[in-house]
Amino acid sequence: MRKIAKTGIVGSFWLLVLSCGGDSESTNPLALTPKNPVLAKPLNAATCFEGTSLSETISRVDFQWSADENSESYELTIVNLNTNLVVTKLLGIETNTIREPLTKGIPYAWTVTAKSSKTEETGESDLWTFFLASDGIVNYAPFPAALLTPKSGETLRFSGTASTFSWTGSDPDSDSVLIK
Repeated sequence: MRKIAKTGIVGSFWLLVLSCGGDSESTNPLALTPKNPVLAKPLNAATCFEGTSLSETISRVDFQWSADENSESYELTIVNLNTNLVVTKLLGIETNTIREPLTKGIPYAWTVTAKSSKTEETGESDLWTFFLASDGIVNYAPFPAALLTPKSGETLRFSGTASTFSWTGSDPDSDSVLIK
């Protein structure tokens, strides 16, 4: 009887030890914490970033950052740096890329937060900035004026205080041209 009781106690001990083991990742709370996303594009401090033009005032910007196996979703925050107002805050993004239409000619800042339902902790990216270029104004300089009279190399005889010159000029934009 003592042998059965001893065997039962030893067996219960081993059962307890084995049941306390398990997946080491699930017992490590740090393994479940989302990592800080690393921003990829648009590049930090990019000047004259163009995006994909949708209209005269709007461009589509592709945002991309590093993916993380511990993150279930991401939050993208975009701030207009002229007004310091959040212009876009997208929640529940399930991929590490997204396209967002923004107003041209504005400096922006952006950041990404990684989230998981398994923890309250989040991963925070650095804050990056870029300037979304507007459509350039195309304006060409006028062609140089061409002298009509007097002819080039012609000797002028002054009679009085004035001489008459005439020339022609043009502008490829058909802008009004004043040649003096």
